[in-house]
Amino acid sequence: MNPMPGLPTASLKTLVGTVLVCAAFASVYGFLGIPPHPFIRIVGYVAPLVAATSWLKADAQVRHVPLVHDMGLFLWIAWPVLIPWYAFKTRGRHGLPLALLVMVAILTPGLLMGLIAVAQRYKARKT
Repeated sequence: MNPMPGLPTASLKTLVGTVLVCAAFASVYGFLGIPPHPFIRIVGYVAPLVAATSWLKADAQVRHVPLVHDMGLFLWIAWPVLIPWYAFKTRGRHGLPLALLVMVAILTPGLLMGLIAVAQRYKARKT
């Protein structure tokens, strides 16, 4: 398949909104100094990946790119490889910053929760 740089890109609003909400919850829990409820922690890790999967499927539909039947499962298993591959195949090398943006968005809430947990442990250790 040849790169199709002139075609539109599906909106990233849902992905960005999901990441912002997850990061806000992690920040609030961190600011309050209490550990997040396990459900909030799971949602913070899973929701951005679900939103990224939805974006990729919508983008493939907008660009008329046929996906394999179980693309959702493949994305769950191998998203660090498949997202850059998809961006490169549909946009050429100019799609790699988009892939990096999507991958950073997926990782942001989890990294934020991890940083807050480390900071809380460090603070507790000093006192």
